[in-house]
Amino acid sequence: MIRGVLSLSAVFLGSAISTEHTLRAVEQSKFEVVSIKRVQTTGPRGRTFVAIPGGRFVASNVPLGLLLNFVYQFPAERVVGAPPWVDSTMFDIEATGEWNASPPQDELRLMIEQVLVERFALRAHREQRLGNVYALVLSQANRGPGPRLRRANDDCEKRAAAKLEIPMPRFPAPGQRPDCGISSRVVEGVRQLRLGSMRLSTLLSQVNAARALGGPVVDRTGLEGRFDIELDYVPPSRLETDSKGNEQINGPSLVEALRDQLGLKFERRREPTEFLVISHVQLPSAN
Repeated sequence: MIRGVLSLSAVFLGSAISTEHTLRAVEQSKFEVVSIKRVQTTGPRGRTFVAIPGGRFVASNVPLGLLLNFVYQFPAERVVGAPPWVDSTMFDIEATGEWNASPPQDELRLMIEQVLVERFALRAHREQRLGNVYALVLSQANRGPGPRLRRANDDCEKRAAAKLEIPMPRFPAPGQRPDCGISSRVVEGVRQLRLGSMRLSTLLSQVNAARALGGPVVDRTGLEGRFDIELDYVPPSRLETDSKGNEQINGPSLVEALRDQLGLKFERRREPTEFLVISHVQLPSAN
């Protein structure tokens, strides 16, 4: 399980990712010591991704692809040019920095981007390509979002900006707003997902929408900012299992839950879509 909040953003259409700009941006806030070790074991292992108050960052058993997703907000199907090991080779990363509470997500992204550039020799740029996409839109444009997609207050963002500690989210009781971050559980085959003060891009990532639909997914709802989101659905993998004759799981599919609970749906379109193009990356340099 990935611990922590993976809230992402991407800007700059068709322009190269600037190493010089990145290094200037993190001049006052960067990792002091970084250790990267390739995972040698092949058995099952948990996964950790967290900035710990007191100046320690830990990412264990993570592929480089996850770091690219965190830093640049491109799902795997919109990252091209990367060698296969980017998703198949796991790393344990530990780093230290100067912070008391956990750093804001934007700051952490820049710090990790510096690691990608310096240790993995990453060179990449953003590029538009025409293709088929699944556009997330309001199911009824004149009615707005559904009852379980509510505008968040700004407490979470203010606390992050002030570098105040944000505790790991707990699953909320019925009627309570979700804590800052992501919490999830599975009850009788139904996944109950709660997002506190998250953008819709995080929702799409959490439900693996691109994998479920079989193609790139883009947000065309026009809903900006952060939301508190409650979504209960049967994951597509469980629906596939049921079709093979296993016990039936009672609950809505992902598409049904998005429509009925959040007031959202997918439309298939052909439109220019932004991709992250990897021109060079290599296994990390020695510690």
